[in-house]
This record gives sequence, C-alpha cells and structure tokens, in this order.
Amino acid sequence: MAGNSNYTTDLATSTYKKYAEKELRDNIFTSNALLFKIQKAGNYVPYDGGETILEPVMFAEKTGAAAFSGYELLSTSANQISTNAEYTVRQYSAPIVISGREEKANMGEVAVLNMLKSRMQNSEETIKGLLNAHLYNTAVGGADSKSLDGIGIMVDSAGTYGNINPTSETWWASTEASFSANLVEEMDTQYFSVSKGSTDKPDLGITTQTVYEKLLHEIDPSLRLSSTLLGDVGFESIRFRGMDVVYDEDATSGVFYFLNTKYIKLRYHPEVNFAVSDVKQPTNQDAKIWHVLWMGALTCSARLRQAKLTGVS
Repeated sequence: MAGNSNYTTDLATSTYKKYAEKELRDNIFTSNALLFKIQKAGNYVPYDGGETILEPVMFAEKTGAAAFSGYELLSTSANQISTNAEYTVRQYSAPIVISGREEKANMGEVAVLNMLKSRMQNSEETIKGLLNAHLYNTAVGGADSKSLDGIGIMVDSAGTYGNINPTSETWWASTEASFSANLVEEMDTQYFSVSKGSTDKPDLGITTQTVYEKLLHEIDPSLRLSSTLLGDVGFESIRFRGMDVVYDEDATSGVFYFLNTKYIKLRYHPEVNFAVSDVKQPTNQDAKIWHVLWMGALTCSARLRQAKLTGVS
C-alpha cells in the first residue's frame, strides 16, 4: 500500500482536537499564576460575539438610601451608577505543520502518535509563551496593536483603558506609587490603599524574580508562608497579607502589581477557545497545516481595586 497506512489526515485532526480539549487549555491555565487565579475564580467566561466586549463597571454608590420613621416620605431619586468598559477582541494562532517527508518517515502507529503529540506540544509552548508575554503589555493592543490589553495598561493611574479616560473619570484610576526605600512598608501602603475591608482586597501579587528575591530577604523568615493553592500546581510563591505573591519571567522590570482577580476576566469566543482548525494543504508545499486558534480579551471591571509599585530596585 502506498503511503503511511497508520497516518491519515482525519487521525491527525481528531488527535489535535482531542489534545486541545483535554490538555491544552489546562496546560495554558497552569502555566501562569494570573491565568490560574482567573480560572479558579470562575472568571474565564465566554462572550456573545462581536468586535468588542462590554464589561459593566460600577462608578458610584446609589444615593437616596436613608433611615426613616413612620409615614416619612421615601426617596425616589434616580442616578446613573454604572457604565460599560469596552474592550477590543484580540485573535491568536499557533501553527501545527507536518511535512510529507515526516509523514512517510513515521510509519508505525506509535511513531505516528508520538509525532502528532510532539507537534501539538510545540504549538502549545509557542502560544503559552506569547500569551504570557502579552499579559504584561503596557499599551492598548500591545506593540503590534493586535495583542491583549495587558495588566501594564490595566493597572495604571492614567491612560485610557476600556475606552474610559481616568483624567475625567477619576474613579477609573488605579493606585500607583514610586518605590523609595522600604519595600515591605511601601507594599503595605499599596495593599491597604486598594482594599475594602477584609473581604475585598488584592489576592495576587506579581513581580520580577529580582524584586521577589528582595522581598524574600526583607520578610521575616517566620512569616514566609507558601500558597498551597499555587504550590500544588508548581508555582514558587509566598503569602503577604493573605495575598499570593509570585514572580514571572515576563513581568515588567521594577514593577510590583497588586491584583484583585475578582474583577479581572479573560473573555473568550465559545467557538474559538483554543480550537484546532481543519487541515490546510498549501498548493506549493508538500505539507499539511493546522492552527490552534483563540479569540477574546482580558478585561477589568474595577480598575481602582488594582495597584502597583514602580521603580523597585
């Protein structure tokens, strides 16, 4: 029989789709602490489609609430207390490519399956690395104007984000301060400045390895508690004021982020959720190509509950 009887395009496509459904998404969400926390909070959610995603945000407390007595008239005042932040949908892809030569070189059933899994894992690592880096984008759309609006723009005291300008809408500004001398004391200030009582406070701190090591040296060893939740999936972490603190190789140099993931979501298109496309075969190449595809946006509904400390040396 001509060709490789153990290999078919249908087998490859079904293998890739099954891998994406069973392993790819889990691997992506356990590769980054922010994505892991978003998923655990139930904030990895679909959107209904369209070019933009509208995220409801609260910007004022309802007026008219008051104590009253007996037949006293009750307030009927109405005021706008919410609006929508608007986020542009972004698209990501990673190719899976197999040449005709590779098809024919891997003849046995085991060899074929190993080849297919190897190609999928390569694409997985590519898309994981790209998403991880783009989570820290400091400009809308990133450097190429096409990637995620990262926490570098989300957590900021200035700059239009979600199509809302904090210069005029001051309730849409994050807390931001420059580091001076004492890391732990200044972290306390940032942490408490965006906390609202004991139940609404930052739950994830992200910084670079350099700053993380500095924090380790400044915290009393008896207070260095590890996060069981993050530790169970392999993250190096410590606890600070009940907040999980991690470092990331792509985190912005000299910045310490205080994130309240209750208000941060990753929204995805239900049909393009790390989905594998059907096979494509170029007319001028002896190869077959699939793409891992994702479409969505990183959103925030309470920018004022996020903070950062900059210039940490």
